[in-house]
Amino acid sequence: MLERPVPVMDEPQAVRPLAPALFVIFVGLLYCSWVVPVTLQRFVGTTWLLFGLLNVLLHRRLGRQSYYWTRGDRFSGRWWNQIGEQGAQALYLGIGVILVVVGCILLLSSFDLWRRSG
Repeated sequence: MLERPVPVMDEPQAVRPLAPALFVIFVGLLYCSWVVPVTLQRFVGTTWLLFGLLNVLLHRRLGRQSYYWTRGDRFSGRWWNQIGEQGAQALYLGIGVILVVVGCILLLSSFDLWRRSG
């Protein structure tokens, strides 16, 4: 099986399409965290925090795997070829950081640290 060569792009050019994707993910998670009931905020915040830490720790492997699995796809292969392997790794790192930040926000809001008792 012959593989077609993948053009190598510069780092800033490869990461450029990631900003809108990461922004949409961030806004979506903020909306989801706003909708979460108060009784579930601690659970959802802890879950997102742990998944985010896992994403940050494994971003190189996850990015490499997803890039090689989907670059020949009919629908999304062009986008994956555009961002390249380093862009896929940066995408997983960005998703991990977003999950950690939103998870921490949910955890802090579940403890009611800013309210006075009494």
